[in-house]
Amino acid sequence: MSAIGIDFGTSFCSASWVNPQSGRPEVIMFHETGTTKIPSVVFFPEKGDPIVGQGPFLQLENLGGLRDDQRQMVLQATVQSIKRKMKRGGCYRTALRDYSHAEIVGMILKKIRTEAERSCVFTEPITELVLTHPVMFEEWKKELLKDASMQAGFNKVTLLEEPVSAAIGYIGSNNQANTKGVMVYDMGAGTFDVAYVQIEHTGRNTEYHIPVQPRGDALCGGDDIDMVLYQEWEQMARSQYGRPLSSHDGEVDLGFLYRCRKGKELLSDMPQYMFNELLPPLPGKPLQRLQMNITRQEFNDKIAKVIDRTINKTQELLDDISAQNLPLDYAILIGGSSRIPLVAERLQQILGEVPVRTTGTVDAAVALGASYYSLAKEHVYRCSNENKSNNADTEECFCIYCGKKYKKLFRYCMYCGKPNYLFK
Repeated sequence: MSAIGIDFGTSFCSASWVNPQSGRPEVIMFHETGTTKIPSVVFFPEKGDPIVGQGPFLQLENLGGLRDDQRQMVLQATVQSIKRKMKRGGCYRTALRDYSHAEIVGMILKKIRTEAERSCVFTEPITELVLTHPVMFEEWKKELLKDASMQAGFNKVTLLEEPVSAAIGYIGSNNQANTKGVMVYDMGAGTFDVAYVQIEHTGRNTEYHIPVQPRGDALCGGDDIDMVLYQEWEQMARSQYGRPLSSHDGEVDLGFLYRCRKGKELLSDMPQYMFNELLPPLPGKPLQRLQMNITRQEFNDKIAKVIDRTINKTQELLDDISAQNLPLDYAILIGGSSRIPLVAERLQQILGEVPVRTTGTVDAAVALGASYYSLAKEHVYRCSNENKSNNADTEECFCIYCGKKYKKLFRYCMYCGKPNYLFK
């Protein structure tokens, strides 16, 4: 049976496989997009099957030329950022029927599976999956991912924590066999995680542990930076034309928000950028245009509060690492939003002499690690692996405050932050 690794992201997904010719994990380049990413977007037409991926994504990007009624139809029939919006028992109502959140996730995973089979030469159907998730992820969400994976046609699913996957992938692809401890800073589109992974090499086996409480923010990521730019435009539109960006007051225009995302990406590579955008048309009004010239420094000033939220969490983790005198060789940046230069700059300030490294495949680092894990899992163990269930480091308990399950070895509950009374 063939297997793939998938990093299920808020805005985009990436995947990897073990190339039978080289025997090594490789990131999958998808024919449909011409890149290593597939958008996590689903469109539900009035007739026919749901459409997943690049088509719905481009439709959102190009809303500007549509009439208002057409725009509203597209927006109401499109689901995006489902990873961030997942709810227990949640569903999405369409003209045809209701779809559960698990079904929507399953559609995205099935799309990746289908595109992977088109892009790579698999000798057998893809039935095994290593699927990654944030380290701070409720148990019901993990069960939802497993259910969605089964609906997508996978009959064997292994869940792997994103920081552990990133560490495995980085160490495996960069020959970092002497690494003893690594910090993984993961800022994606919708969520932020930072975790410390301790690595122990014993003969042929390698053990990956998360010995201290990870930190994270389920509502902090690139989407929030996009909204900072969006609000700048919103204020300008109201100042110059006395109207909101959207043709409906109180709504966020997703097409314009996507253009803010592109501006953010360009400002990560250029010292300044000139925005020149048409506003969504209003009935009986002439076309209106906004222009804004923003420098990298001005951009940094505007997004500093969002970045500092992640740096404060990282400092908390760094304090725990120091308090327990754990080895820290370097920090690695993963997640698309970690490309923003201010991230590495602020992170280096608190890390001092500990180097900050990029993976080279920042968008696919987690997916790549999933295939490394699949390839060598008989010699690779992580703290939550069932094979280590007799180890005290993997025993679980329930928080007496919020009721969530987590590892006994954590000093604090990873969900509510309250002390673990069983910690020794």
